[in-house]
Amino acid sequence: MNRPPEPAPRGIRLLRLAGVPIYVSSSYFLAVLVIVLLAGPVVRRSVPGVSDVGAVAASVGLALLLGASVLLHEWGHCIVALRMKVPVLSVRLNLMGGVSELARSPRRPREEALIAGAGPLVSFLLAGLGWLAAGLATRGTVTWLLLMEIAIINGLVAVFNLLPALPLDGGRVLRAVVWRVTRRRARGTRAGIIGGFVVTAGLLVWAGFAVAAGGRSGWFSASIALAIALSIGAGAWAERAPRRVRGGQTHE
Repeated sequence: MNRPPEPAPRGIRLLRLAGVPIYVSSSYFLAVLVIVLLAGPVVRRSVPGVSDVGAVAASVGLALLLGASVLLHEWGHCIVALRMKVPVLSVRLNLMGGVSELARSPRRPREEALIAGAGPLVSFLLAGLGWLAAGLATRGTVTWLLLMEIAIINGLVAVFNLLPALPLDGGRVLRAVVWRVTRRRARGTRAGIIGGFVVTAGLLVWAGFAVAAGGRSGWFSASIALAIALSIGAGAWAERAPRRVRGGQTHE
């Protein structure tokens, strides 16, 4: 079987799974740094008696576990795509999470829906496993805290990704549904784009309220909301024309 051409490197190649190269972009390391800086104070407040070194180690561990969660989310897309004979060019971890690059766009609504829905499903499973494991750990320990954080964050990632907005997975599921009902993929794309702009507007409003609330936490929340809004807005705008990655598409 001929292997699809491997995309030009845009980061460090971590490994190869089932023939699919996994890359880590330079922006991902910035995300790790932000997680470590933000998690340190949380660890100190939540785990009595933890040392500074222990808090830093726990924060680094959380960053690595979250990176693994993102990779598994993306690998969920890849497994279903490969099962449906859709070649996967690469998986990349970056500042905003991860992206799976497919060699071609899904040709049927069922392909689109199943490939898109696989990522959030994996995140829901990770959230459930983290929740169950946290219940077995001793409350107030570093292990308990890490498991709870993994459960909460994966749950939030799954729910957020299912919003009916392109380029999110939920937007692709929405496109598949509209495509199936109308038999017109373009109409599904328009519906997803509208959803993307609605979510972008909502995030901008949230950022405005956060700034109005004032304080360091308000500005921080506003910065996160603005970054996500720009990412979704740009992605939705890009969907106005057929997105091509060597003839294919990407899954966030």
